[in-house]
Amino acid sequence: MEYEYIVFNGPPFKIYCDFEDGLLVKVSIRGSGLAKVRRHEYTMDPGHPFMKELADYFAGRLKKFRQKIRFKTGTEFQRLVWKVLAEIKCGDVFTYKELSEKIGKPEAARAVGNALGKNPLPLVIPCHRVIRSDGSLGGFTGGTDIKKTLLEIEGVKLN
Repeated sequence: MEYEYIVFNGPPFKIYCDFEDGLLVKVSIRGSGLAKVRRHEYTMDPGHPFMKELADYFAGRLKKFRQKIRFKTGTEFQRLVWKVLAEIKCGDVFTYKELSEKIGKPEAARAVGNALGKNPLPLVIPCHRVIRSDGSLGGFTGGTDIKKTLLEIEGVKLN
């Protein structure tokens, strides 16, 4: 297997990306020290195709990531949530309840939230596009400030 560890050095924050055989397997977002400390040496490679996608996303020019991914973790339920989550378009938001209904498990909103918290590919699998039923942001592995920033980049109007 071939491994690559590349960092996208914002703005607005650093994004650490792990690749195996050219497939993206892990994304960690660091804006305020919330990403887990990594055991690998990360390099900057602005010419890497995914780094170009990230630059285009943050400039508002990219609405859907094209980078191929691989899930190395996750239960069957979590992977179902992540698959459906990947279909939420840039600029749209769903509530945890709406997402649970979309996967055919309307009483599983809390379990959906737990699955989002285990998402190994935040941003690419857009868990930041899921909010609470009352319109508040809810949680995000990178913190709510980062979630708010991502939604604003995508043109979502927040209360």
